[in-house]
Amino acid sequence: GPALRGLVALALLYAFALPVAGLQEKAGCLMFSQLRLHGGSNHLLLPTSLLQRELASAEPTNAFAGGVVRIEATDLEWVGNTFAEHMGPRTLRLIREVAAVPAEYVWAAKSSSAKRSRPPPRFRRHTLSALGLRRLLATAARQKDSFSLRYTRLHGAVGDEAWRTGSAGSEYVVRGEGGATRCARLGLGGKESPCDAREEALIAPPSWPSSAFAFLLEPQPNPIVDGYTDEMHCVTWG
Repeated sequence: GPALRGLVALALLYAFALPVAGLQEKAGCLMFSQLRLHGGSNHLLLPTSLLQRELASAEPTNAFAGGVVRIEATDLEWVGNTFAEHMGPRTLRLIREVAAVPAEYVWAAKSSSAKRSRPPPRFRRHTLSALGLRRLLATAARQKDSFSLRYTRLHGAVGDEAWRTGSAGSEYVVRGEGGATRCARLGLGGKESPCDAREEALIAPPSWPSSAFAFLLEPQPNPIVDGYTDEMHCVTWG
């Protein structure tokens, strides 16, 4: 009946349309798939993040503008590893003691400033959509964290795994103190100069209505593992 058809339509929207459009990263039907949800698709048939591709060069206040960024380093403690799962003690014991999975390989999709019951794994470089960086910096500012975060804004919005993990781009550092942030572009020899107006806007909270359109989008960080340049490493288990 109509109710069943409506539920099927919602399921198809959730499973296929939202990831393809770029309106869903975390919380999708993607577990263990290693599906790239920013920077180009590695799916055999379907694209992903079409909005981020189309709007990469849009007005910088747009939530989908800015392409892909690579987080190179940070001293934010709660980004000790963006892939540290907030698991219960029993699950952690099962993974680390019974299955003998080293702590640095317990990667999962949650990134939060919440306190953890165990120390997080070590930091790893990773990529995010530009919206993911905006959300991260907004959280740090809201908490009045003191921090430094260095990132590279990759050239273009789509590329292969070698592009995602090691390509050149424009390098920046953001420093935060008491809720305020300062952005600097890194030049030769690490020389710093103020970020231009576009970059400042690209790391600030996006404007209405694009921010409302992206309200339910939780960006998925993708890890960078040395030696993996052909295919993305699994984002849940190492």
